[in-house]
Amino acid sequence: MKHKSLLTLLVLFVCVACRCTPTYSQISSVDGPQQFADLGDFKLHDGGVIHEFRLGYRTLGKLNATK
Repeated sequence: MKHKSLLTLLVLFVCVACRCTPTYSQISSVDGPQQFADLGDFKLHDGGVIHEFRLGYRTLGKLNATK
């Protein structure tokens, strides 16, 4: 049962990630470069673990003087 819920979570994550991935036309010149955060072994609420979890992100816009 534990593996089934983890698989369901993984499939849901992939579906959301594919839907939220910007196309080339949506990326502007002010967007930051693709960056990655290596979070190691990520513990899930239900006790599962995603080993060697790596999160990709991109910052948008620029900070003003007051941040």
